[in-house]
Amino acid sequence: MTNGTVSTVGAPTTVNSTMANGTVSSTTGSGDMKQIVVTCKGGKQVVLVPPTAPIVTYQLGERAELKPGAAVFINAVSHGGTVTANAVAVGPTV
Repeated sequence: MTNGTVSTVGAPTTVNSTMANGTVSSTTGSGDMKQIVVTCKGGKQVVLVPPTAPIVTYQLGERAELKPGAAVFINAVSHGGTVTANAVAVGPTV
C-alpha cells in the first residue's frame, strides 16, 4: 500500500464495478490482536485486526474535499496505463 496526498483534481468519470458486502459473524481476541469472521454471499473470511489498525466510519462527502494536501485512500483499478478510482476516502489535511 502507498499513502499519498492529492496534488490535482480532474474531471469525474463513471466506472461499473461490484463489491461483496459482508456481516461480522463472530469476533475473538488473542492478546492485542482481534480476529473477526466476515460472512458474505461467497462464504466466510477470517480477518486479523492488529491494535494499530485504524478503525474508521465513512460518510458521504463532497468533491470539494479533494484538494491539494488532503490525505487520501484510493481503491482503484489499472487498465491500459490509466488508474481509475472506484472509491476515494478523504481524511484530515496533513
